[in-house]
Amino acid sequence: MEPLPLQDEPKERIASSTGLATLKHLGKLKRRILDEEGPLAVDYETTGFSPVDDEVCGVALGFSSRSGWYLPIRHVNRFGQPISENLPYPLVDDIMKTIERSGRPVLMHGARFDLALSHKEGWLFEDSPVWDTQLARWLLARGEYPSGAQP
Repeated sequence: MEPLPLQDEPKERIASSTGLATLKHLGKLKRRILDEEGPLAVDYETTGFSPVDDEVCGVALGFSSRSGWYLPIRHVNRFGQPISENLPYPLVDDIMKTIERSGRPVLMHGARFDLALSHKEGWLFEDSPVWDTQLARWLLARGEYPSGAQP
């Protein structure tokens, strides 16, 4: 598949966008990643809890303007069949590589797990600093996790 073309959209309309991304949103999303500044939150939905055995089934992107999008790529229904809302993987891969090239700080909660999955997908974030909000929470609490959670 060809990389997504950049699309222009009035900033006020893009800034208020939140929800499940469809093909028509991806060009606008790519433009927003490149045009805006500040951190971008990235979270993965996965098929399990092992970065070795499991894979990413969706990507959530959050912007500093308190809006975000969810990009499903490998969701299945109860019969194990891919759902129609899944986006073509090459297009989501293009969005993730756009984030990498943007140099924007990336926020992850539990970055050790998420980065292992990222590397498996080929999303290396070499040009973007990655900030782990889970580690930051642990440091701010002087090493004490609420309700027995571990880093």
